[in-house]
Amino acid sequence: MAVNLHATHYRFGINELAESTHGWHAALDANPAQGVIANDTTFLLRFTVQETGGTAAGNTDQQFQRNLNGAGWVDITTVSSVVKAVTTAVFANGADLTNRLTGTGTFESSGDGGTHDGLSGGIQNDIAASGNSETECALQIIGADVASGATIQFRLTSPDFTITNDVVPTIISQVESQTIAVGQSAETDSAQAVAWAPKRRLAGPAANIISIFQSSIGLSSNLRCERRFNITLNRLVWRTSSTPSTVSNSSFGYSLSLSSPEYSRERMSDGYIGYLCAHGKKRFAICRKLAWLAG
Repeated sequence: MAVNLHATHYRFGINELAESTHGWHAALDANPAQGVIANDTTFLLRFTVQETGGTAAGNTDQQFQRNLNGAGWVDITTVSSVVKAVTTAVFANGADLTNRLTGTGTFESSGDGGTHDGLSGGIQNDIAASGNSETECALQIIGADVASGATIQFRLTSPDFTITNDVVPTIISQVESQTIAVGQSAETDSAQAVAWAPKRRLAGPAANIISIFQSSIGLSSNLRCERRFNITLNRLVWRTSSTPSTVSNSSFGYSLSLSSPEYSRERMSDGYIGYLCAHGKKRFAICRKLAWLAG
């Protein structure tokens, strides 16, 4: 029979220790939760390449590829967009790998499976008939190239033989920090440009409000804050659509009557809220921001 290669298993590795001892971000053939692998941070991706046709596959090259939001498969290189191959201290470029995943038959232990540039194997990678080899690449997601919640798939190809990918590793990119200044017309992240519709522009101390929203699980009802955030204003008050007539929260040290003239309401457009919810990026019931104007 002809050579028949399959990518049968994968695992996302932690960039630490050595090739034979580094840890894992998730179980075998499991994808890490969103945010576990941060943008612009090195991680490892390892595949098992299994020969199932009963014919040896000599001198086999293996090329890592990525697919962003189903737009098509692109080779991963040291200069590729979205995901790039990078240097790691865990293994040398072209290093032989140990058998850490799952395969059947003879394991190719001298196959130059470690790669810093997205291409592994070559003349040393002789996969025995009904045997297997492994390949691992050091990678980074390029934060500037992906929106929050993007879907990135990975696979192997080869210029020498067809590789059928029985498994398709997938990462959902992290929720990126958002920086919004009160009074500006749009958020600063151009990849997520969304209209900001203030009731009026604020002046004085309130014009310097900067809220940096960081990834967590969201805001829920009646002032229960489940997001981590950093505020450069004396007081920043969040309320939900069911806010009572007096807004107060001891953990944040504020008490504010809605009839008070010292605050101004800033409302994010309903379209923005709907966009965030639809993309699963920020799950919250928030609908207004109250900014205390007293300096």
